[in-house]
Amino acid sequence: ALAAKQGEPKQISGKQERYENLLNQYLLR
Repeated sequence: ALAAKQGEPKQISGKQERYENLLNQYLLR
């Protein structure tokens, strides 16, 4: 999510954040 907010286009930023949120939840559990 950090990298996406830093300099990623807004179009994929939402998708990326969703994907990274899923990854984070999976990795943290």
